[in-house]
Amino acid sequence: AVTDVDALNHQVKWSSESGDAIDYYVLYGPDLNQAMAGYRKLTGDAPMFGRWVWGLWQSRERFTSQDEILGVAREYRKRNIPIDGMVQDWQYWSPFPWGSHKFGPHFPDPTALMKELHDEHFHAIISVWAKFDQGSQNYDEMEKAGNLYPPIYPNVYPAGRAKWYDPFKPQARQMYWRQMNDEIGVHGWDGWWLDATEPELGGD
Repeated sequence: AVTDVDALNHQVKWSSESGDAIDYYVLYGPDLNQAMAGYRKLTGDAPMFGRWVWGLWQSRERFTSQDEILGVAREYRKRNIPIDGMVQDWQYWSPFPWGSHKFGPHFPDPTALMKELHDEHFHAIISVWAKFDQGSQNYDEMEKAGNLYPPIYPNVYPAGRAKWYDPFKPQARQMYWRQMNDEIGVHGWDGWWLDATEPELGGD
């Protein structure tokens, strides 16, 4: 639940609109490495990223077209700036519905886009969302299979009416992955940015 945390006068106050209870975990080191080791023990070890992830990345609110992202990549190479990756954020699907996973007309050839980036020794990741606007085939397939949460959320921007998929259902996860991979992964993207950390932000 959305929660406010106030730390004043050596006191911490937690308040939540809908959270009935909260669990605290104190990971005392005393040094930072020991605290992080405790966190890993609590949550499980995560695999290390590939070496290609650790370099310099170019990201912005979004690239609005295939020409724009390639133009920026070419400029980095022209200036001999050692950069390793490009990030494509949201709305590459416009004017298609959110969750369609299709590329809009401003990205006419995503396979060629990825080929040029790879030929110039870039890696690239793309933002994907767990949100499905009404009016897409993916929404219809998810809805028919019972893989969407019931509430419909009005999107503030871009306008639309959406549902979120249910990641607690194995069949929903499998369908989500297949839909993304069939429309996006086939073009050669190197990784996924699983976006949508703010699912409660909706409203007219």
